[in-house]
Amino acid sequence: AAELASVDLRAPTIPVVSTCSGDWLDPDRARDPGYWVSQLREPVRFGPAVRTALQRHADAAFIEMGPRAQLGALVRRQRAAAALSIVASGADAPERETAAWRLAHGALWCAGVELELHAASPATQRRRVPLPGYAFERQRYWVDALQPAPRAATAAVAAAPAVDAADAAPNAPSTAGDADLAARLRALFEDICGEPLDAASTSTPFVGLGLDSLTLTQASLQIRKRFGAAVSFRQLMGDLNSLDKLAAHLEAQRQPAPARAGAAAPAAAADIAGRFDAARPPVPGARLGRDASGKPAWFVADPARPSKYLKLEL
Repeated sequence: AAELASVDLRAPTIPVVSTCSGDWLDPDRARDPGYWVSQLREPVRFGPAVRTALQRHADAAFIEMGPRAQLGALVRRQRAAAALSIVASGADAPERETAAWRLAHGALWCAGVELELHAASPATQRRRVPLPGYAFERQRYWVDALQPAPRAATAAVAAAPAVDAADAAPNAPSTAGDADLAARLRALFEDICGEPLDAASTSTPFVGLGLDSLTLTQASLQIRKRFGAAVSFRQLMGDLNSLDKLAAHLEAQRQPAPARAGAAAPAAAADIAGRFDAARPPVPGARLGRDASGKPAWFVADPARPSKYLKLEL
């Protein structure tokens, strides 16, 4: 208080909502050193301050000036701010600050906020300069047809049924397990935070859902207890920061390991791995995929029927 008493305090030039009182800041109060001392000693009334701002600006766009998005997550918890634009403008590393600033500029423009063009890059004062148009030099690039398979390979697959190109491609992993895991994980997070989570928000980062560090710490413990998987708080803030990523991680961990059959199992596994190495096709142009039974197999293009493939019998 003594230090502030020696400073010429002035009234703010823009309206300010005080998180000390939760109401609009009076200009005389802003010039009182005792007010700033109370900012350090009294509870932060962030929620009431947000609601006060929304009473006057119901369609406001919120811009977070800090390096991360914690305050934006707290604003999203206010029911009246659910449909508003909440934009983070900073980054947590110096090399990402410029990109974060420009992304915030674009997000505000998408929200209907008119900003001066030079605000996106004030250091260079960039401006749009119209240039004369020109006709593009069009060039056509033709993909050569696949060469017919060697005779030896063709003879070996003459009796094999033809399959579509899509069937010959490697099978994509099933997403049924991921969807079930995502639903169970969403229920787990809802139990912890006490609020329902939108089913369409499985790809939204946890911070964007308004989940704080305490909630994610509890989630880490519950995941270990219910799923038997060790997932740290750091992972939930990093690589596994959404329900989709977390479900995919848990699904990958619970895939059954290949059965061992005595001493012959390693040799059999090595033989299978050698026969179905994508980098070593048995004949030029062969593609690795799965047959109708789901087993790995090699396929070559059918020269008589475009977009059809024949299975190689090894």
